[in-house]
Amino acid sequence: MQAYIVNRASNSDQTAQIPWGGSEYDFARFHSWNTKGTDGNACNGALIFFTVAELNLLEAEGQYRLGNYAAAATLINKTRAATTGGGLPAISNVPTDPVPGGPNGCVPKVPTASQGPLKCGDMFEALKWEKRLETENTHWMAWYLDSRGWGDLAEGTPLYWATPFGDLQVRAKPVYSVGGASATAIGKAAKGTYGF
Repeated sequence: MQAYIVNRASNSDQTAQIPWGGSEYDFARFHSWNTKGTDGNACNGALIFFTVAELNLLEAEGQYRLGNYAAAATLINKTRAATTGGGLPAISNVPTDPVPGGPNGCVPKVPTASQGPLKCGDMFEALKWEKRLETENTHWMAWYLDSRGWGDLAEGTPLYWATPFGDLQVRAKPVYSVGGASATAIGKAAKGTYGF
């Protein structure tokens, strides 16, 4: 399996110093599209927006929620298992079993409490890990929308977009915002799954 994220080659940064919000890592999942030209020039390819892996993981979440754990595990293992490219050990059909790999080598690991020790995740955590990895840089807001549905957002994160202020002013309504630690209870995330 080709790595999705790679260390940037030495001396290949765009600037002398890494700018604020910058990184020493590159997203290389679709890099082959830029380098496959026969004349050495960059090429264009199809734009990825929705992958088969994402479809499988959406179905896996549905199967999980219906209690069809064997079907869910089979779908999760399509992107996870070594035989199909993920390089991680396959998960079992039991939803509460920790992912294989032991306490030091399991993926994913989840906190037991805010700032607490880590433990191996279960089937649902494996599903979330695979979904986040497979949807990275494929479309807008995938991580946010999934995390909102799973209850994984950090406390105070806005749950929806505020109505544009111009629309509120035209209707003579007060202008408001959502989210943030001082926001009212409506419109912000409560303490998330992982305790923060």
